[in-house]
Amino acid sequence: MPAPEGLRTQADALESLGKSLQAHGHLVRPGATRIRVPDYSQEGMPEVEVSLDPARPFRAQVQERFHKATKLRRTAQGHALRVDALMQEMTEADGWQTRLEQLQEHCQAAPREDGSPGWIARKDRREAERSLETLKVRLLPRGLWPQEPRKREEAAPSAPLRFELPGGWILWAGRSGTENDLLTTRIARADDLWFHAAHVPGSHVILRSPTGKASAPPSALQELAAGVAAWLSKLRAQEWAEVHVTARRHVHKPRKAPAGTVVMEHYNVLRVKPQAPP
Repeated sequence: MPAPEGLRTQADALESLGKSLQAHGHLVRPGATRIRVPDYSQEGMPEVEVSLDPARPFRAQVQERFHKATKLRRTAQGHALRVDALMQEMTEADGWQTRLEQLQEHCQAAPREDGSPGWIARKDRREAERSLETLKVRLLPRGLWPQEPRKREEAAPSAPLRFELPGGWILWAGRSGTENDLLTTRIARADDLWFHAAHVPGSHVILRSPTGKASAPPSALQELAAGVAAWLSKLRAQEWAEVHVTARRHVHKPRKAPAGTVVMEHYNVLRVKPQAPP
């Protein structure tokens, strides 16, 4: 927050310059880009050079400086009030902190030797607890009430989508770079078929045979897997899309590559219609 004194100084300088320009406006020639005028705000009134906009009326440029000076003064006044309010709140907060420590100490006071706090002690304790609760109601909404640190919530584990297809075939699809990594490097087997939309970011899609070994899938299931790969990519809105397909053994992730980044040794291209997962 800028200091109110600095803002007032800027306002005074602008207003002084405006008055000087106003007094020497008769010296401004048409099309002039600068003028030298005395600076009334400094001792000895040294001359200063002021830039002018020849495309704008001189009077408007003078009034603009007066307007800026007025705005700076209002801002300085508002900041001064805010500083006073903050100082008052800090003083009040210090008092609350002292009171809070006293009440907490009173509520946690050790009992008497016989184990009973006694009637007077119980009364004092109840009053302290009520005062403590009242203080909490005032301080909690302002973030001044001491609170236990929040436990960091663990992110729920994310797993790729999994679908059971006719004939015992299984379809997986990742929805993020992390899921794509998990699917391609951990879940998929060497003989599984791997699908990905051509030349655009998208999901890794895996199609596994009922036996888990290399097997040619029915054309309808292969088109489905390719269509899902297109659907879960930037090709979703297209009528037709090209999809790369290869065995998982031909897909590798380069060392230190970002999540979901892979390279293929070789692949085939299928031209299919994007379709939503089953």
